[in-house]
Amino acid sequence: MPGVFQKPHKNTEWLRRIAIVACLAIGITFSLKAMTTEVSATTGLHRSQETRQLASVAPPLTTVSIEDIQLGQRVVGRNPLREETQPPSDINPATWRAVQLSMFKGGVKYDLAFLRPLSWLESNSAKVGHSIHLEMHEMGLNGPAKVVAIDPCPQIEPDDGTSRNVVTGTMAHPGPNILYLNITGLNETLGVTDTHPIWSETRHEFVVAGKLEVGEQFKTLTGETSTLTKITPHRGPPEMVFNLEVDGEHVYSVASNGLLVHNDCVDLFRAVSPDEFDDIMRTGNFNPFPGAMEDKLFVTDLGDALRVADQPALIDAAAVVKTSVPGDVYDLLGHSNTIDTWAIDNGTVIVPSNLLDLFNSTKETVVHAF
Repeated sequence: MPGVFQKPHKNTEWLRRIAIVACLAIGITFSLKAMTTEVSATTGLHRSQETRQLASVAPPLTTVSIEDIQLGQRVVGRNPLREETQPPSDINPATWRAVQLSMFKGGVKYDLAFLRPLSWLESNSAKVGHSIHLEMHEMGLNGPAKVVAIDPCPQIEPDDGTSRNVVTGTMAHPGPNILYLNITGLNETLGVTDTHPIWSETRHEFVVAGKLEVGEQFKTLTGETSTLTKITPHRGPPEMVFNLEVDGEHVYSVASNGLLVHNDCVDLFRAVSPDEFDDIMRTGNFNPFPGAMEDKLFVTDLGDALRVADQPALIDAAAVVKTSVPGDVYDLLGHSNTIDTWAIDNGTVIVPSNLLDLFNSTKETVVHAF
């Protein structure tokens, strides 16, 4: 988690449009925190059969290797949790550009490419050969990313009425902690990172790959059911992981039968007063509250929230509540490891008042955590 508070960008309307870029790569930021979420696939699996990890791109079901998918192409994916979705962005090639960046961590190179509007380039002073700030909290990336190229926006694949979504980002990097999943109906083995959520038809929720169990059932793009038969951890050096940022749905279909995957979410906790607790339980949202700061302070660890709740000098706490937000929304917010460090070991998250509507519209249900 970043250790420096970053003030959200003053252009709230653009932040709202950024929120629409709900994607499939981990939470990524360029100063004002552009939004992404991870979907992963590895090369080298059954390469002789040319199956590898395949991304569904158009009905009737066809597949393309994920590393071959280009910016502006449309891909399949419909989120069964419709409350999480956002309307599509208005991507105009005349006012958007393709931005290529590179970043290093521990000697490992991360190659990234995104579609972004000219207003984003201007607000971030993005110029070829210069660096802009990049933060990808799930991967532990936080630092300068070099702008390698700024190219014309490619033509966007026309909407053919099949509800496919535009690819607005591609990413590649060596990935550790890969799991190989054997699934009925797939000739290839599906390689995913252990933190990536996959829709479980058994549980009717998204489950991170590392917590899947043999026997778990998945629904394919054709509506049929597949079963997880074996989980094998990757042995050996990291393999290349390919990620996509996809506009609108927070989900994406992978493999030759179109399994549904989702962006990562971040759990957040907040100690609340009796009146605020009643208001949250009544409305289901975090609202500006009389007599309290309009900005909302959350922590990412339940233990930290309980320590705050035990300090009557800070708050007359009635409860600790928990919610979850997509990693892309999390990355829009201000983060700090320095606020009330005597009580908080794992950092804080600030939801400024001008982002409360966005936060509330993308969060999961609020529950009474303690």
